[in-house]
Amino acid sequence: MPDIMHLVRIHASPEMVYRALTTAEGIRNWWTRDADLNQTIGGTGEFRFKKYGSGAVTTVRVDELEPPRRVVWRTISSFHPEWADTTITFDLRAEGSVTVLSFAHRGFRREDEAYALFTTGWAYYLVSLQQYLETGEGAPSTDIDFARVVRPEHGESGSPSVSLGENSKLTVLPEERDQIQRFYRDVLDCPLTKTSEAADVFRLDSDFYLGVVYDESALSLSDRRKSIWLELRTDRPEELKAKILQFGIEEIEYWDRERFYFQAPGGQVYRLVGTAEDMSKWQRSAAIDGLLAD
Repeated sequence: MPDIMHLVRIHASPEMVYRALTTAEGIRNWWTRDADLNQTIGGTGEFRFKKYGSGAVTTVRVDELEPPRRVVWRTISSFHPEWADTTITFDLRAEGSVTVLSFAHRGFRREDEAYALFTTGWAYYLVSLQQYLETGEGAPSTDIDFARVVRPEHGESGSPSVSLGENSKLTVLPEERDQIQRFYRDVLDCPLTKTSEAADVFRLDSDFYLGVVYDESALSLSDRRKSIWLELRTDRPEELKAKILQFGIEEIEYWDRERFYFQAPGGQVYRLVGTAEDMSKWQRSAAIDGLLAD
């Protein structure tokens, strides 16, 4: 049977690495933010990946705990059928100020495209674990769909793929800065990750960044409303809607009456949707017809 094997050197103590592997808080900072974990032998861990749908859940049983040297999970169930009855092992050893993490995911039945996908995915998340422990900020539950890398959905195999990156830019007038900072920081709870005399950078979710540049040549608010509109997802849309309205922002009247549209400070227009909502109809012609009729 093929195994997935990775080796990562982390500038952190074995105790710190062990905590990141054996606590729900730790898991949420490098693998998925929606995680529960019973920290005892025989306990279970449930890891949810909402971006793949409500049923995207992997459940493991904790089979071995040897602090701070070894953690072993047995997969009980998973939305990846290939993970059935596989074993995930983290072995730690200290080398000076570095912890060497030997990772193994064993029990796969064949080396196929799914196996290649999981190999790539684990490599990403182990680097996320390394970054979390070394910098304080990992990249859990990434928006990169590794299945699209391994199995392109359109075009010939090996054709270039295109997806949105993690950075965006908005140019606004300098006098709008205070309101923009208060809105993104206090209403949307987006951390201000960088700031300078002429710009701010806010982090939306775990790995999308909005750069706001303050410039006297910025377009007017009305002109900005005609530019690209974005979608905000939240697990509590009604609560966030009330918070936005309380901030003093008015709803945009739009033909889609089912959802809340608004123009944020800075001029960016957003549509607010629930995390579990199926928005696939917006890729179909009926939705496009309605948009063009506006």
